[in-house]
Amino acid sequence: MEIKLGCYKLTNQIIGVLDNNNEFINYLDNLRFNNQAIYIDGNKITNYDKRKFLNNIKIVEKRIDKSYLNLTIEQYMRHYVMSNFLNLNNYDKKIEEALTMVGLKKINFQKKLIDLSKCETKLVQLATILLSNPNVIILDSYIEIFDTKLKKKIITLLNQLVEKYKKSIVLITNNSDIIYKYTNYIFIVKNNKILIEGNSNKVFSNNVQELIDKGIEIPEIVMFSYKANLLKNIKLNYHKDIRDLIKDIYKKV
Repeated sequence: MEIKLGCYKLTNQIIGVLDNNNEFINYLDNLRFNNQAIYIDGNKITNYDKRKFLNNIKIVEKRIDKSYLNLTIEQYMRHYVMSNFLNLNNYDKKIEEALTMVGLKKINFQKKLIDLSKCETKLVQLATILLSNPNVIILDSYIEIFDTKLKKKIITLLNQLVEKYKKSIVLITNNSDIIYKYTNYIFIVKNNKILIEGNSNKVFSNNVQELIDKGIEIPEIVMFSYKANLLKNIKLNYHKDIRDLIKDIYKKV
């Protein structure tokens, strides 16, 4: 499915938005109240369908509202089901399946949100969103909190959602290293404009100096190769994995 939300085109892959000021989230919020058209696979949808479709875009927020912190995991997820009018035949089973999917199979459903670790809280948030089976899942400053092992598990899950369930996943962050390493396609946003978009590899590797001039952070691994090529004339390739870069250095240095 190809979704065109104004100037943003979302497809079934992991998409990154490099954004320092919540501009993408604000853009989505404004879509509910303006006349900006939405196209699905090239077809413009009606205003009625627009509202319905936007309700099927779910955001995993940066944090859980404080008013929910004394709820148990089960209460929090049940509240989400009820407030979103989800038609689930077996709440407990669906909640258990969602928690298992994100790696919380053994967690106590009666544990209060306030007693969870930051990582557990993030996983519960994602599991809760999955209950509504959204077309688009937006993760706002989500990946940063996890260690390398958990990052890999989360990215594996997100890729499964893309490949098996045809979801569009959007990672919003101000961390260019995360954007570069974990996404397939990116939008770089500044001052309510898309500065550049395209394949994650090519956007950075082909536009390093231009992005530097515009005040955009360059991924460390890209900057290393760029400086080596510029100063030493080594002609290193641009890699996402540090191990591949090391192999390249051994070959060419």
